[in-house]
Amino acid sequence: MSVRGATSRACGSGNVFEDLGLPNPEERLAKARLASKIAAVIERSGEPHISAARIMGIEERGLAQLLRGRLRQFGLAELQAMLERLVDGTPDP
Repeated sequence: MSVRGATSRACGSGNVFEDLGLPNPEERLAKARLASKIAAVIERSGEPHISAARIMGIEERGLAQLLRGRLRQFGLAELQAMLERLVDGTPDP
């Protein structure tokens, strides 16, 4: 028996980048998670973006890109280091 208007659903892998068939899905997911944590820390702190960018060691333009999910220019280690600096409140030397 068919239900009118019913749609079928497929189970995802838990990684949207993998489900979309994009290259390097694990790296993309890790970068997205780090960017999300960075955004949450900035939101909770109420730190102005210019100050947060200075602490993270990037230009405000780079932070704006990061917060929009444009992560191609950032490496995993770089994002991790930026998050650590932001949490510690210690500017990049």
